[in-house]
Amino acid sequence: MKTFQNITRRIGFCAVLACTGLQTPLQAKITLPAFFTDNMIIQQQTTMTLFGKAKPNKKVSIETSWNNQHYETKADAQGNWQVAVSTPTAGGPYRITLSDGKKTVLENVMAGEVWFCSGQSNMEMPVAGWGKIKNYEQEIAAADYPGIRLFQVKKRTSVAPLDAYQVESTMGGWKECSPSTVPEFSAVAYLYARELHQKLNVPVGVIDCTWGGTPAEAWTSSESHKQVMGYQKKVGKLEALGFDRDKIMAEYGKEQASWKAEISKIDKGYQNGKACWIGENVDDNDWQQMELPGYWEGKGLLNFDGVVWFRKQIEVPADWAGKDLQLNPGTIDDEDIVYWNGEQIASGAGYNVQRHYTVPARLVKAGRNTLAIKVSDNGGEGGIAGKAEDMNLKLSDQASLSLAGSWKYRVGCSLADMPPAPIYPEHSSFPSVLFNGMVHPCLEYPVKGIIWYQGCNNVGRAEEYESLFQTLITDWRKQFGQPDMPFYFVQLANYLDRKLVQADSPWAALREAQSKSTTSGSHRYGRQYRHRRSTRHPPEEQARSGTPFGRHLTGRYLRTENTRPSTGIRQLYGRKRQGTHFVHHPRYRRTLRTKQRHQRLHHCRARPCVLPRRSLYGRRRSGGLLTLCQSAGSRPLRMGRQSGVYPAYTDQPAGSAFPYRQLVNHHSTINKSYSL
Repeated sequence: MKTFQNITRRIGFCAVLACTGLQTPLQAKITLPAFFTDNMIIQQQTTMTLFGKAKPNKKVSIETSWNNQHYETKADAQGNWQVAVSTPTAGGPYRITLSDGKKTVLENVMAGEVWFCSGQSNMEMPVAGWGKIKNYEQEIAAADYPGIRLFQVKKRTSVAPLDAYQVESTMGGWKECSPSTVPEFSAVAYLYARELHQKLNVPVGVIDCTWGGTPAEAWTSSESHKQVMGYQKKVGKLEALGFDRDKIMAEYGKEQASWKAEISKIDKGYQNGKACWIGENVDDNDWQQMELPGYWEGKGLLNFDGVVWFRKQIEVPADWAGKDLQLNPGTIDDEDIVYWNGEQIASGAGYNVQRHYTVPARLVKAGRNTLAIKVSDNGGEGGIAGKAEDMNLKLSDQASLSLAGSWKYRVGCSLADMPPAPIYPEHSSFPSVLFNGMVHPCLEYPVKGIIWYQGCNNVGRAEEYESLFQTLITDWRKQFGQPDMPFYFVQLANYLDRKLVQADSPWAALREAQSKSTTSGSHRYGRQYRHRRSTRHPPEEQARSGTPFGRHLTGRYLRTENTRPSTGIRQLYGRKRQGTHFVHHPRYRRTLRTKQRHQRLHHCRARPCVLPRRSLYGRRRSGGLLTLCQSAGSRPLRMGRQSGVYPAYTDQPAGSAFPYRQLVNHHSTINKSYSL
């Protein structure tokens, strides 16, 4: 299986540049993968395979300027060729020259650290765009870092693993970080790169591979899903269909028809399997009113997920009768079916997609017309949202009627009463489609590690997520060919209303599931600080806010990978906090008092020791201080296999003060001679 995957990647990886903005001269015969472009960053001090396509059986020569080494190979009968090259230590710029008789030159190539940055909207959130992080205009103006390179993977789903021919870059390849390239790039990825670049003083490349509103199962390979309870049956069915798109779509059609038949029995808007609230003669006098646009959670349907029917009477001018009209109902979350005068005219899906439909001329009459919209929300916010000016009915750009204002609505059914809907096989939530379409084509590009920020779309399934997330981490390490590759993640924000106690909080449960991945293997994580704002995307996800996720992730990497000098356990200082737990630190001798009565552990520079892991409680404080405390709910400090102190996760009430700002990066490295 592994051999087949490697062959698939390499055969596929080499035609991408031919169709995705290749950075090669038009007359060149050699084509390269989308990652091999001008301005690229190559992972330092490793072996990288350069490969592409040339004329069949043609001799291909490669020259790398960092060592003036000349390589030669021959394309096979299909034109595929590959050469393994050794990469230098951090530096540049370099040049890679390729030729099969006509030269292709990759300019401004740097060697340094390359990081793969993935997840949902938390990681996707751009510096500007819809994200607009705190002080984003100043951040963009200051984003002039030629030593940082950006690559953004275009969103794509696939029911079967794609090869590198099919990966696309939204930026046309690697780009230098500048005020013109950073605005639509992941804020966390950019700020992480900036911190690394400034602290390590080496070139840094970041790959933005993100998609908002997506669950972890979409990012996990089909093969690994077999190890996760609840997914074996689904994967088995896909395997039985040979991962053939046409067969999968046909099967989905059957499942969808069956599901709709079940829903029609539950949804009050159906009678005998047919929609009954869509006609002109429906008595809607007892329906409630809602001002649109706006999510219904803030307009009387708090925490509601399910089906809601909307109706509005529209007075159409006489000169519009018998003409096609453009219907723009705004942004609908998640799915909709639209009816005009009792007949279905359109349907749509996508929580953040503006809808644009056409009303057929034959249905348009002068005077009163009835517009009915069935809106289905599968989680989170729901309804008809967007801007008032985007809700309209148009004959032309000059003639339009506003649809904003008062609408009548009635609940069809609650999501709790509905059977689970079959997921469209090419929807971004379908198992494995994002791994297949966005991650798999990138596996041949060497990276240092991964940073991950995701979880919102798995809230409510914490028990499943615990196994799923650990499987994803292990799977990605295996797929990238690095069993011990650094994998850092940020826990979810406290999104719910502030309360002293969050009874049965699904968000807290998901955070706990995330934290448990640190106990299986050497997974490292950066914790989300408990901010005081109820938002999924904290505006503090940037460097000058005081709660920098990029900086915190960087610090975690610098500590655990020993890229900064370590002076050993002598850097664990402390101060009396609660009870008798105390750390004393004379100049050369350190004595740690544990919770056991009269027990002391002595160590100095020349005598390393192993500390009992259940004896130390607490969290880091400012100035490199370690506070020991045995407060309610606290847990022992943990240490990963690569060494480093890992504060165990303790869920606090949402909105409670959490000293994230005091989790500093300095003076916290544990020398590998010591372990907890």
